[in-house]
Amino acid sequence: MGCLIKLTSTPFKTLKILINQKGFEMKRWFFVALFFMFAIVFSSTISSGAQLKIGVFDMQMVLRDSSAAHRYRQEFMSSIEQKRKPLIAKEESIRKMEERLKNEGPRMSQDERKVLGEKIETEIKELRRQREDIELELKRLDQNLTQKIMVEMNRVIQDIAKKENYDFIIEKNAGGIVYVKEAHDITKKIINGLK
Repeated sequence: MGCLIKLTSTPFKTLKILINQKGFEMKRWFFVALFFMFAIVFSSTISSGAQLKIGVFDMQMVLRDSSAAHRYRQEFMSSIEQKRKPLIAKEESIRKMEERLKNEGPRMSQDERKVLGEKIETEIKELRRQREDIELELKRLDQNLTQKIMVEMNRVIQDIAKKENYDFIIEKNAGGIVYVKEAHDITKKIINGLK
């Protein structure tokens, strides 16, 4: 199926776009807003004679290569290691109890086997609960660190936009941009600003 575009006598009054294609990933309001944004900007730019300055950056590269992202990643990895130590100790303790039950079980009384088996089950349940708690805590930490880097990155982008007089700065992958001239790519400036 294709696209049906219905325009009335004034295009800016009524614009209906019906898109009926499977697999269409972007929401139609995004395209409509993007269309109007560029239409307004380009019409005002053409009428004023000013030149539009657009910057584009690759967020994945910023998150991969910036020193700030490395710092946050190291903080996260350090936190993971600290959280894993008690789990490893508990796993080892459970393994030893299971081994003891396997090796000494035939010589134990039925009550001793039952008590040890129940203790193993209790420890396994406690280990699962601790894992879930740690996963939840690490997820929150990851979200907090991601938010910190995003706030810091936004500050750097705002500084670059003001200093270098950009009209727009767009994230390369979010805008559906397939190609951009190297002169418009400000990714390295952002990475350098995130020190």
